[in-house]
Amino acid sequence: MKVGRVSSIVARAVRTAAPSSAFLSTSSASVSLLPSSSLSYSSVSPPRSLFTATVPRISFQGRNLPFSHIDPALSRGFSAGASGENNDDNNGKLTLGEALNRLVDAAVEKVEENNMSEAISILEGGLTLFAPRFPNYPEIGELHGQLSLLLFAQDKYEDAAKHARPALEITEKHFGRRSILTAHRLLRLGAALAGLGQPATALPALREAYDILGEMNQDAAQAEAGFYMDLCVLSNSRDEQSITAIEDNLLANLARMTKGYGGGTMLVTLATAQHTRLVHAAIEKDFHIGEGLLKQHLKVLAAASVTGDGGAEAAVATYKLATLYYANDMLAAAVGRVQEAALLARRHADAGDLEMLCQHRMGMVLAARGDTRQAKKLLEKTLAAYAEMGKQSGAAGMLAKEAEIGLSMCRFFDFLPLGSDAVHAALDELTKKIQELGQSIGQSHMLVQGATKYLGQFYKAASK
Repeated sequence: MKVGRVSSIVARAVRTAAPSSAFLSTSSASVSLLPSSSLSYSSVSPPRSLFTATVPRISFQGRNLPFSHIDPALSRGFSAGASGENNDDNNGKLTLGEALNRLVDAAVEKVEENNMSEAISILEGGLTLFAPRFPNYPEIGELHGQLSLLLFAQDKYEDAAKHARPALEITEKHFGRRSILTAHRLLRLGAALAGLGQPATALPALREAYDILGEMNQDAAQAEAGFYMDLCVLSNSRDEQSITAIEDNLLANLARMTKGYGGGTMLVTLATAQHTRLVHAAIEKDFHIGEGLLKQHLKVLAAASVTGDGGAEAAVATYKLATLYYANDMLAAAVGRVQEAALLARRHADAGDLEMLCQHRMGMVLAARGDTRQAKKLLEKTLAAYAEMGKQSGAAGMLAKEAEIGLSMCRFFDFLPLGSDAVHAALDELTKKIQELGQSIGQSHMLVQGATKYLGQFYKAASK
């Protein structure tokens, strides 16, 4: 590991994970969007798309142009009446479909460069330019739909829902309520509402999408709607039994999604990221529900991954489970999960820095149970690394402070046989270190709460 940086793996391990922006394009059907009010299915497969799998969409033609060049080009000589490809008969003018193809093509290019904010800006600029001039055209509904998906991928659920609604309204107006396009719009709206934490509002849209997609033999998309419905049910879990009750259905829907879309593709990644969101929300509220969802999440990641073991993300989730056990004084269970996480990290090259993080967590576990010799070796090593990295990263700074807490725990156990003065000095130092961590990340943080529990135990041990 190179000191001086914190990898994205480590950052995800110490905070809520963000979904990947790996947008892959595989398509066997598309919609050719023309400026007239009628759309027709096309068997032409677009070379690239903001979507994955067989979702009806704009077919991409034309050159890739930066948005700064698209805007003036489309503002001049724009033909709303032409219905064919750009040719001599159109006098060099663009149809609305062709113009939006170029616009979306430019956005796709930014997505592939992992520049999501620029891709969103391009599509927003397109709406600003075209929507007032061509209100309620089906192409505008498609543009709203594409933008909703990108915003959802950025965890901007309110904005995603804001664009999903007009996408649905415009599409329904042109194609009817029971069309495949309308079903996909319902699915995107339902997913955005689920992301907003509004399961009661999301479920009707998702159920309707599920029914229509089933009628249209859209197996993967129907499974996607079913998966989000399952997430809505999980968001209301009150005990471990309610988590396990939905698990078979959840994993079955995910298996159908993965089969249809492909493991690791965008729509699968976004769906599993929503399960991650539920995990983090639950951990903050209830240990047993958080534990149950984290264990379930490991199964979700395994089912969705190309490798079959959940890959680097499973290593991160296993580390989080170990941390949950550490913070709740389940040290034997924590040891087992740290070892599993380290094994997964070694198996996957993209999990590199997680090995150091596992050494850190093992050091904290050993310090909490009084195995000071090995704990000090591990924590002195990780403190040196994270203290240097902490100058640039808040995540590493937090870990450096926690390593100092672990070393203070070791001093307490080392001083325990020496008498009360040395012991109380060690406890005072530990109290100070915990307060510093609390000031940095908040007193309610799981790691602060866990360290405080151990401090209470140490005071009891010192008073005997």
